[in-house]
Parts: sequence; structure tokens; C-alpha cells
Amino acid sequence: MAGKDDSRKFEFESLLRGRTEIERISKLNVGTVVSISAQSFHHLQPEAQSAIYGVDTESRINNDDAAATFLVTDVQLPHGATVTGVIVYGSDSTNDWTMRRTDLVTGVTQTEMAGTTVNTEDTSISDGVIDNNNYQYIIFVSGMEQNDLIHGARIIFTI
Repeated sequence: MAGKDDSRKFEFESLLRGRTEIERISKLNVGTVVSISAQSFHHLQPEAQSAIYGVDTESRINNDDAAATFLVTDVQLPHGATVTGVIVYGSDSTNDWTMRRTDLVTGVTQTEMAGTTVNTEDTSISDGVIDNNNYQYIIFVSGMEQNDLIHGARIIFTI
């Protein structure tokens, strides 16, 4: 039994050889992931626009209105986390999305932190450190035409 454990010790030693002590005890360039379901998104004008939320065969929100629509969801991340990547998944890669932070007290000053088209990840994040004392965070999707789907979003962050 002792011999078996010793052989595994050498497997790990070869993986760690040449690395600094910090590299050995931390996960470099690996972030924590939070996913946001399609059901978390909602219309900005629910009284004027309709949507179908799917959970049966696929997770989705479907724009059921003939007019273009806008979706929004809140983002909940730990205070002090640094956002390193954001992507929104959906059926139409011509739709745009942005992740924004808004002043928590006044609600009026919005800063675009990240944004591009659906199914494209943005890793060039502005103001990427989460400050829950002063800001609230959302993802906004625009330009959705009838039958366009959003399947969800993924945010990568480090602490």
C-alpha cells in the first residue's frame, strides 16, 4: 500500500517542478464562474411586450412580440470580485448585450463595463472590480426580433 502512494507522489512532483511556491498553492488564470439562467431575464416594458419562458426541453426566453425588444437581468457577484469575462448565449448573434454598473444611490449614472454581440465573450472589462457599496449591476440585451432566443449568460470572475 505504501509503495502505491509513493508512485503517485512522483506524478504530482513532475507537474509542480519548476513552479514557484505561489503557483503551487493557487490556481492561476482560473476564475470562478456564475451562470444566469434565461428565466432571470425580463422585458423592460412587460406591459407592452410578451415573452415565452421555456424550461421544458431547453432553457430560454423567447421574444414573442413582433416589435424589437430589450431584456435585462440583475447581476449578483461578491463585493471585491474582479470580472474577467462575460458572455450572453442566444439564437441570434446579431443581437447586442452590455453589462452595466449603475450608481446605487442615484440610479442614473450608468457605465458600460463589457459588451458585444450575443454568443461572443468580452474579456476587456472596464471598471471590473465589483463595488456593491456604491453600484448595482445588470446585463442588458437589445435588438431582439420576434422568435429570437436568449439561453442565459456566464460571468467569469476572480476574488
